[in-house]
Amino acid sequence: MDVSIIIVNYNTKDLTKKCIESVIKYTTNILYEIILVDNASMDGSKELFEKDIRIKYIYNSTNDGFGKANNLGLKYSSGKYVFLLNSDTILMNNAVYQFYKAMENDGPLVACMGCVLEDINGQPIKSFGPFLTPNIIIPKHIKQFISGSIPPSGVIVPVVLGADLFIRKSVIQRYGLFDPAFFMYHEENDLQRRYFQAGYVSKIIAGPRIIHLEGRSNIHKINTHMVEGAYTYMRKWLPLYKYILFYLSYALTRTPKVFISKCSFKEKISFLKVLYLYKPQKSTYY
Repeated sequence: MDVSIIIVNYNTKDLTKKCIESVIKYTTNILYEIILVDNASMDGSKELFEKDIRIKYIYNSTNDGFGKANNLGLKYSSGKYVFLLNSDTILMNNAVYQFYKAMENDGPLVACMGCVLEDINGQPIKSFGPFLTPNIIIPKHIKQFISGSIPPSGVIVPVVLGADLFIRKSVIQRYGLFDPAFFMYHEENDLQRRYFQAGYVSKIIAGPRIIHLEGRSNIHKINTHMVEGAYTYMRKWLPLYKYILFYLSYALTRTPKVFISKCSFKEKISFLKVLYLYKPQKSTYY
């Protein structure tokens, strides 16, 4: 098997169906499998996908988060490479094959690849960025880095966005996939930081075309998970005193935005509880 494509679904039946259909429509010239991990969806996803013989369907009885779901899918994979694909993405060409050929032709120290993602109008959008630091994460979350021209050899970047993350399985087998301490958000940043410390790099390449319907697979959720992910990441990578300073700055700069937001009172209270009371899980991946 050349490539194992892992997609995580949580109540995004229609988006996930379009994603899978685009993979099947465009992917040729390689042996691949689609592994769909369903995080306890209640929108009819189970009834639809468990009958689809074109995919491996794994149903979680609980929603364990994005990272753990991908880790579960990895256990069922048999490909030389693993392609993590968001449910709100649509392939527009034979992207999987292009990633595969690029990895085959590149050096063994390239662990991860992605492409410049597009919006529904074909315009480039956030696709990669830096390793997170307090200076980046406090004013705004991951900054948008878009190159107008990607050379044929690709461009080395710190972090490829998790929406389309093509990874050497040999690296995963040695250093692991996602840290289970992360429920959602910033887990791909942590992953590639670990790989970088081990001597590997990530690349953005030209050729693959993928639309990312940014945020639509998460449109109905309060963004508390982003706060949790930020705290988990910074607690893992910062000394304690720097983490405390980050925590205070992060919470205080976001509190005014909560009160002027259009969220319900219940949602605001829920967000504030996470902002001030959340304790990051202890990380086991370094």
